[in-house]
Amino acid sequence: MELSLSTIISSLFQMLLDRAQLDRVNGDPPAHNPESPSIDLAAEARAALDYKLNIIELMVNLFNDHAARLLSTIRHRRNQHAPIHRLPPEMISLIFELAGPGAQRCYLKNDVPFNVMQVSRDWRQIAMESPRVWAHISMIPEPLLSTFLERSKNVPLELTFYRTTRKAMLHYMSHISPLHLERTRALKIDLTGMEMQIRKVESWLSTPLPALERLEISQLAEELVPPGGLNVGGVTARLRHLSLEGFFIPFDHPIYSNLVTLTLQSFAHIETHTAVLLLRVLEASPFLEELSLQDVGRTTAEPAPPAERVSSTQMVNLPHLRLLCLIRVAVPITQFLFAHITIPASSRTVLTVADVLPPGDEDIATIIPSQPESLRNITATTELTIFGKERAFQAEGRALESGGSFFLAIANGESGLSYRVLERFAKVVPMPHLQALTLFGFNRSKKDPGGLARALGHLTSLTTLQFHICHPTLVEIVTVSRARDRHVCPLLQNLTLLACSIKEEALLKLVRSRAFVPGDEPSLPGQPLERLDLIDCWKLTREVIPKLLEYVKVVYWGARRFEQVKAESVSAENSESG
Repeated sequence: MELSLSTIISSLFQMLLDRAQLDRVNGDPPAHNPESPSIDLAAEARAALDYKLNIIELMVNLFNDHAARLLSTIRHRRNQHAPIHRLPPEMISLIFELAGPGAQRCYLKNDVPFNVMQVSRDWRQIAMESPRVWAHISMIPEPLLSTFLERSKNVPLELTFYRTTRKAMLHYMSHISPLHLERTRALKIDLTGMEMQIRKVESWLSTPLPALERLEISQLAEELVPPGGLNVGGVTARLRHLSLEGFFIPFDHPIYSNLVTLTLQSFAHIETHTAVLLLRVLEASPFLEELSLQDVGRTTAEPAPPAERVSSTQMVNLPHLRLLCLIRVAVPITQFLFAHITIPASSRTVLTVADVLPPGDEDIATIIPSQPESLRNITATTELTIFGKERAFQAEGRALESGGSFFLAIANGESGLSYRVLERFAKVVPMPHLQALTLFGFNRSKKDPGGLARALGHLTSLTTLQFHICHPTLVEIVTVSRARDRHVCPLLQNLTLLACSIKEEALLKLVRSRAFVPGDEPSLPGQPLERLDLIDCWKLTREVIPKLLEYVKVVYWGARRFEQVKAESVSAENSESG
């Protein structure tokens, strides 16, 4: 008869207990002496039971230790068959490195590499042998600083300093020897709260930094900057990425040469003439890929500097620029830069204007030049979306062929700003390749739609027009009026109305006017409307579809497609496959 597993375990455990009792001769309970004058049978019984308890606890601990070692060995062997362990150690090391914070990112709580070292023996060994994992050094506890510096070996360092206590940052800096500074590749310093020690920081920055490629300096209060900026004499020609926030270094400093990215932020006291020096900075960085100016103002109302002060009055060509970002920059400085730089059609421009624009016909020209040939990413736009708000204007455009794009936002304007700027934007900014226009949020009923008609009159290349949440009076602008000789968007073929309260009579009048039915006089040149999309237009019913199909080839009612020939609904999938 086969014994159960529990019976076998009980027998084995009892055998081990008996063997343990034999091996522990010195631990046996004392034998009972019948001649002893004082006999405490209860105490002797407890002592004997305590002895057995100790033996059992000893055996359990031995079992647990053995089981833990056995489980660890099995788990280690199993982990070696896991998918991630099939990767070479070099790739796992790279994953650990990318999981670290890095000096170029904002400071966040990060436990790498200590958390990955606790996963498995293999990961611990890989982390220990990965110097780059230990090269990202922030304000870690001081006892760990020497560990990070030692384990990073000779790889480039990325250091981040910020104030924790009054003297902590300077004390921390003092532990970074010149030998370690020589291999520092990225350095990020937050000087907020360091107003009394800024000269000491300046002295530390004067140490040679021959390998430095990225430098970020920030502080909240600009008045703490020493006159003439901060001396960073230790920075060498290898610097490629520079970011200054609330902290100014004069533009004639050699630190601005041969940069790839440049970010200047929160300068409220910049004179207008410094724009000329900024152009010289751009000239000194022909391979610049990103230029970002944020919250840059000026203190004087002096006119723009004469052109002869710019090197030979020539435009500054930035052929490698990928991103031009001007956010809340003083309008004169913005216009001056736009008038003196040339960027490729594949780049992206982000422009946010917070100044209140004066009324007049050329408001937008105070931001973008009237002939912006240098802004090729804007002139090459093929798709444009305009968001209309009561006191703000936003435009997002992109060029499908070149890949370029732009974003324009004007805020803090007067009531009806979006309607005023829309007309002038279409007039001032030439976009000869524009094919698709989307208007979003122009739903104010009391505004004169004539501005939209004049704006569309400048966009003659449009083939697709979409109205999203717009007032029906704006949609009716597209209606061709032979009596008034009004024919906007002559090449329009696709029209979309989303959440529009247009009525059936007005819509039928619109589509009929753009059908160019033979016999209509006087005839107007143009392309007939071919497709009409109606989405959530609550004042229309499906009964209007057959009437619309008399003038357009295809009508979409939500996701349903209706064709002029069949006059019956088919799924969008079937129509695409056919």
